[in-house]
Amino acid sequence: VEELAKARTEAGELISKARQDAKAAAEELRSNNIRELAEMKNAATADINAAKKAAIGELHNEASTLAVAIASRILDREISSEDQQTLLSESLAELGQAR
Repeated sequence: VEELAKARTEAGELISKARQDAKAAAEELRSNNIRELAEMKNAATADINAAKKAAIGELHNEASTLAVAIASRILDREISSEDQQTLLSESLAELGQAR
């Protein structure tokens, strides 16, 4: 009888320990999953921000190129050759001073 009681106690302790271990393993798995999801979210956010920055830079470059092309066409129509030469000389002088 005493051995049976001792065996039941040990079995109960083993079951209790197994439950605690299972609970701890489940919590660790949950924590790892939460951490991995946060890392994935941060990586995705960084990728999105990098793509957004690249797209904005590309749009800026295209807008600048288009603005220069439009300005060039307007200036070709409205400014004489002499005025173009003066404007070019002044611009180069300003550029030299800016350095």
